Amino acid sequence: MFVTAQQLEQQMPDATRLLSDEPEMETSLHYMQLLLLVTSLEWLWNLWVWNW
Repeated sequence: MFVTAQQLEQQMPDATRLLSDEPEMETSLHYMQLLLLVTSLEWLWNLWVWNW
């Protein structure tokens, strides 16, 4: 069974009506955490590649 993009869009809930007490993910702290994660992974990857 195949679903078109329009059918999938109709099945998706309206996100503006969802209630949540969770903080937004788009904060500067979140971006800093992502930066730290990506930087650490790149550093480890480079360390692993050069020692291989």
